[in-house]
Amino acid sequence: MSHHKAVLMTIAAGITVIALASSCSNSGVVKANMDIIHRNYDELWNKGNLAVAEEIYSSDYIGHDSQVAPGMRSIEGVKRHVSMYRGGFPNVQFTIEDLIASGDKVVVRWKASGKHKGDMMGMASTEKDVAVMGISIFRIANGKIQEAWFGWDKMD
Repeated sequence: MSHHKAVLMTIAAGITVIALASSCSNSGVVKANMDIIHRNYDELWNKGNLAVAEEIYSSDYIGHDSQVAPGMRSIEGVKRHVSMYRGGFPNVQFTIEDLIASGDKVVVRWKASGKHKGDMMGMASTEKDVAVMGISIFRIANGKIQEAWFGWDKMD
């Protein structure tokens, strides 16, 4: 084998190793981001464990939702938001229908259901079962939810 051919093969092998390492590293970050979103729904929303917000949300978090003006900000804002909904729907359960992740973004198509048992936003309990569907996009930085956008069926 010529010297030039050996050099080219060595360079090609090096590029392949770097590409594989980068791909594995990126897939590890994507999986970690998906795990954070699972904790958001399973532990924070479904179980009402507010302490989880400290672990998975950034201190300067911003949530964009037309139902929450001017937007949900900070870990304390997340806790108040979850508490408000769980006060009205103490048995709320979120089901992740689809979870798609790429880079620093995770997209979730979800369904939430529960019985309206408590006062919420000035509305007295109706004792009715309620189900809504929505899509949320989360941006994760440094292992914490930094920003999110929510779209859900508000007519339900």
